[in-house]
Amino acid sequence: MKRSLIFGLFCLPAGLIAIAMIFGNNNDYDPGWWRFQFSIVAASILIPAFLWYLIIERKKRFSMKRGIVVGVLSVVLSHYFSWFFFMYIGPLLEQRPEILDGGVNPLLFSMKASLTYSTVSLLLFGLLHLPLGGLIGGSYANYIKKTKQKTLLKRATDILKVI
Repeated sequence: MKRSLIFGLFCLPAGLIAIAMIFGNNNDYDPGWWRFQFSIVAASILIPAFLWYLIIERKKRFSMKRGIVVGVLSVVLSHYFSWFFFMYIGPLLEQRPEILDGGVNPLLFSMKASLTYSTVSLLLFGLLHLPLGGLIGGSYANYIKKTKQKTLLKRATDILKVI
């Protein structure tokens, strides 16, 4: 679990790059934009950490290919969930009656709108984020694999020293 949270923190700079690209020229300090920035940061940490735990950590299969796949999937799902957190959880926290009592199911609306917005954001930012996610995932899996082998070799030499 510790490694998956570390991987989530390693993916955070990609989310911060997205925030800098989106809000670099925006001088508007509307509370909605702060909520969107928080949604990007939360999705940038939570989604990669969950996928790393689910696909790699739980099965204890550390390889560069799996790391790249987890990195790319993390980017795609982080785009979706950053929009979902912004559109569904944000208005619920603010308890905005025009959204909650509008006759539209906010969950279904948020799911559909998040799919549309994440597709557009992947088209705009995906050329940067997809390779970056694959690079982060592959290099982190390779690092863990190498340190695991070094630890096993060190334990084996310690056992041989005792014998």
